Amino acid sequence: MSQVLKLFLNIIHEHIRAKCDEQLADSQFGFRAGVGTREALFAIQVLIQKCRDMQQDVYLCFIDYEKAFDRVLHDRLIAILHNIGLDGKDIRIIQNLYWNQRAKVRVGNEETEDVEIKRGVRQGCILSPTLFNLYSETIIAEAIEGLDCGVKINGRNINNIRYANDTVLIASSLEDIQRIVTRVNMCSENAGLRMNISKTKFMVISKNKVDNIGITVAGQKVGQVA
Repeated sequence: MSQVLKLFLNIIHEHIRAKCDEQLADSQFGFRAGVGTREALFAIQVLIQKCRDMQQDVYLCFIDYEKAFDRVLHDRLIAILHNIGLDGKDIRIIQNLYWNQRAKVRVGNEETEDVEIKRGVRQGCILSPTLFNLYSETIIAEAIEGLDCGVKINGRNINNIRYANDTVLIASSLEDIQRIVTRVNMCSENAGLRMNISKTKFMVISKNKVDNIGITVAGQKVGQVA
């Protein structure tokens, strides 16, 4: 990517960042001013401690996605930008950046024909983290819509904490965590993202000993950690 293009994209990023950040829930800590991994981890620690203080069980599922940034569907991304009311000129610039990209696959000394690239945000592009946050926000929002699941802390229902694509789903019962995980998996797949089930983990924090329980994703059992 040329220095001129990087400078131009910096300008576009300044145009769109505030509008995009307005769409994000407070539970998203990734690539946002003033917060980061430390704050996300602290939020999880505080939540767990609050549940312990109230003697309330908490069920957590740590979601791992397979190459999440590479799976963003361009058509869906542009539709999201239109839906949030982003300036049409900025959308056209982003669209031109992603549309009509082509690539070849080299196998040994031979190359395939050009293949059109229809998914993925660009590596090393300043826009990519912001665009991905916005994209993933629609997945979580769709998944939890209408679900009364989570842990209530100070009158507020908390059912997820995220850093970009690293997602922790939270509930107060086994049934509820299964419901949230199932919905998130379904909405993720509809948006082109795929859970890495072997790296996705499940945790229970309870005042009582809990044995022989678990959750599943697409019929596969999720590994439990202590």
